[in-house]
Amino acid sequence: FPLLALPCSTPADADTVVRVIDANSVKLQRTGVVKLAGAATPTLNLPECFRYTPSSHIRRELAPGTAVDVELTDSARRRAFIRRAGAANGQTVNANL
Repeated sequence: FPLLALPCSTPADADTVVRVIDANSVKLQRTGVVKLAGAATPTLNLPECFRYTPSSHIRRELAPGTAVDVELTDSARRRAFIRRAGAANGQTVNANL
C-alpha cells in the first residue's frame, strides 16, 4: 500500500505508546486505543507456516514509551496512521506491516 506512506490531511499529534494490544491496535497515552489505518493483519487462527505472530513485528516497532506522531483518519472508528517521532523517511508504522 504506497498510500500508507503519504501524510493525512489532519495534523499529527505527539503521543507515547503505552502498549500494543494486538497486530491492529495500539494503546496511546493521550489518544487512547486506536486501530492502525489500512492494516488488516490476522490475529487469530494463524497458519502453522507463520514463524511469528503479526503482532510481534509491531511490538518491536512500538515498544512501550516510544514517542510517536498520530494522525487520526476516522475519529469515530478510532483509525490512525502512526509514525515514530523523528522518523527520517517519514514512513508510517502502518506501511511497514
